[in-house]
Amino acid sequence: MLYLSDEDDFRKRLQIRNGQGSNPVSSQVAVYAATLTLLWKSWYSMKRMKTYAYTIHLEPVKDGGYTVTVPALPGCITEGSTFDEAVTMAEECIQGYLEILRKLGKPIPYEPAPVRPSDVRVKVVTPALA
Repeated sequence: MLYLSDEDDFRKRLQIRNGQGSNPVSSQVAVYAATLTLLWKSWYSMKRMKTYAYTIHLEPVKDGGYTVTVPALPGCITEGSTFDEAVTMAEECIQGYLEILRKLGKPIPYEPAPVRPSDVRVKVVTPALA
């Protein structure tokens, strides 16, 4: 994941290092060093990321499309003209909602994974009756 500021930083470092010498080896070293710096920043920012999972409710609309709500996030509502678009819009809506909560310094709601009873069919092999 490259951020624009990191990309600009990469270009500046590359220009500075390329200006110091026109030797192709030093240019390659500069590119390598700048690439390592970007990889480190990307790894560090990803390490600081946290994944959240939320249940969404998709309700079909009479005119077509879907309205999407997120029960754990009051007021987080969006829509999409197709099922896939509605899910994508929900992801973007949740990201925006969480970003605003973070900026306001409010806690991010955690939704535990749903626990539902399941019926599972299993096969068991036993010796045949004589």
